[in-house]
Parts: sequence; structure tokens; C-alpha cells
Amino acid sequence: MESVGSEKLFGAWKLGGILYDTGEVLMPKSGQLYWFILKEDLVEAEGGMHHMIKGAAYCNWAEGWFDYTKTGDINITFICSRLVCGISTEFCAAMSTSYRYVFRNGRLILSFEYPTIEISPNKGKIILKPFEP
Repeated sequence: MESVGSEKLFGAWKLGGILYDTGEVLMPKSGQLYWFILKEDLVEAEGGMHHMIKGAAYCNWAEGWFDYTKTGDINITFICSRLVCGISTEFCAAMSTSYRYVFRNGRLILSFEYPTIEISPNKGKIILKPFEP
């Protein structure tokens, strides 16, 4: 069953996998943790107030802000440090281009699409599980 809304959105989430529309799947290897916390706290950025996001992409720190609607729209600015490790580049790029969210069977699903067709595959879904940091 799918649903949207803010009641479950805030909190900690870890990556289960990235599923591209081509059928390709990227999974974190054992011991590689990709996670973030969606906070109700607000931060001023880009001329407005936005909710905070903090986390990590394996060997990278990550932070930023996000806006959402209770009907499932989401806009995430996810700033990662630039160490190349695991699937951190793919995770950070997918997070930064997320535009839609739903909940399915206790998981958070983010839809993403890169702004260019030069990168292939260029769209898909990020599957996230609840997490206790």
C-alpha cells in the first residue's frame, strides 16, 4: 500500500538500494552505510526557510535542506563532500534530483531524474528503510 504525508517523512532513513528505470540496481555493500535524517528544524538558505537534512554517504558527510508537500512533492538540496567511495556519487546525485516521495510497506521511496540525458541511466527510485543512527 502506498501513501504520502509528513507524519512518517521526518526521521532517519538508510539506503536499501537505487533502482534505475533501466532495471539496473545499485545496492550498498556490507559495511557501507548511506543515511540521512529529515528534520523538522528550519534553516535559512537560498532566500527562504527550509527543513534541514543531515547524513552521510559512506565515506562522505552530507547536509542540506528540503521542502515537501503533503501530496508527495519533494525538493532536496543534498550537499556531499567529494570523496569517491562505494556508490556515494550515485547516491548523492539521486538524492539531489529527487522530486517525488511515497511510502510503501514502511519504506520511503524517492523518485529522481537527472537534469540531463547525457548520464545513463538517468532516472529511477531510491529505496530507503527506517534507521536508528
